[in-house]
Amino acid sequence: MVGALETASYSMADERTNFTQQFRTVVEWVKESRYWREWLSAFALYAVAYAIGETVNPPDRYIPEPDGVEDPSLSYPKHASIVPDSVLFILISVGPPVFGLVGLPFGGISWVDVHHVCLSCAQSLSLAALIKRTIASLVGRHRPCWYEIIAANPSDARHAKLSYPSGHAAYTFASMTVLSMFLLGKMRVFHRSDLQLVYLVAALLPAFVATFVAISRLMDYHHNFSDINAGAFIGMVTAVFGYHLNYPPVWAKTCGVANTRSVQTVSLSHTEADATPLRAAEEEDEYTRMEPREQRYQAMRNTSS
Repeated sequence: MVGALETASYSMADERTNFTQQFRTVVEWVKESRYWREWLSAFALYAVAYAIGETVNPPDRYIPEPDGVEDPSLSYPKHASIVPDSVLFILISVGPPVFGLVGLPFGGISWVDVHHVCLSCAQSLSLAALIKRTIASLVGRHRPCWYEIIAANPSDARHAKLSYPSGHAAYTFASMTVLSMFLLGKMRVFHRSDLQLVYLVAALLPAFVATFVAISRLMDYHHNFSDINAGAFIGMVTAVFGYHLNYPPVWAKTCGVANTRSVQTVSLSHTEADATPLRAAEEEDEYTRMEPREQRYQAMRNTSS
């Protein structure tokens, strides 16, 4: 019994050491392949978006109040957020790396995938933030609970005029759509011969989470229907761009194979399961269809495995 426990302890220690070594290899690879520039660009773009949202004051839109009667569309009660900002932050920033790291031991996901998923989410989020904050600052639409917000705290007037588009919807769809597209590519949903609907539903689970977050903004009267529709549209469009900066289309033959820039990607694959789930008879034909950079990446993965 003691011997078994000691063996398990050594095994866990080896796994931790292996994890640390692989993480350091990823950091070195990011430096060598200049992906750090992409990260810097994403953070810089978000900084611009944040500055716009904090410095540009939304206009004072005219509110028609005939005979002193308050606009009923702005007279909804103010409820606490079903999905608070803190939960939203955890979902869109912590969710993607945890999603990738959890998938490492089960095969099919490599360290390159973990990096690319996080980078795609960062790029789509920065684009969504820029579009959302710019539009909100220029439009200045009042929230459905405008009157109650002003009555409770007049200093919140600025925030109460940023209803369109919904930030919760934009940011969650920007992040969760990337995860759904990643799953669509990795599971090769559009290339399967059976159970396509089952795998499709599984891949769309992150998008369902984003849908709930968006709907919650209607339930707590923080946004109108058009607010969340616009936010969801912005998030999905920016997610498509962010995903395709690092992966081929989900309907392509090479879907799920991460685009890379450097030939120094040795030992980044957790196991040989990182290879796309192709039948042996299809692998040779698949390889010949790849672009040169994808051929190099495929050769590196085969060498490391």
